[in-house]
Amino acid sequence: MQVSGPVVAVMCLLRWFGVPHRWAPVLVPVVSALGVGLWIFAHGLLSRADTFSYVAAWVAVSTSAATVWGFTWMASGQSGRS
Repeated sequence: MQVSGPVVAVMCLLRWFGVPHRWAPVLVPVVSALGVGLWIFAHGLLSRADTFSYVAAWVAVSTSAATVWGFTWMASGQSGRS
């Protein structure tokens, strides 16, 4: 999907600007939803038949964005890492 790259880039910039890790669980779903929403709006594809595709797109983008914040090591209990 075309929106994963820009959302991951925004996440990288947020980390670079010093946003604390504690904001990651809020930022990832919100910024991913905004990115997918803008993509839907730009393409004018808002239809009920495509609802599952939009949800799947949000999950894919959120998963990509979560890697920037290191959600894999957070899930394993190593949240002390910076």
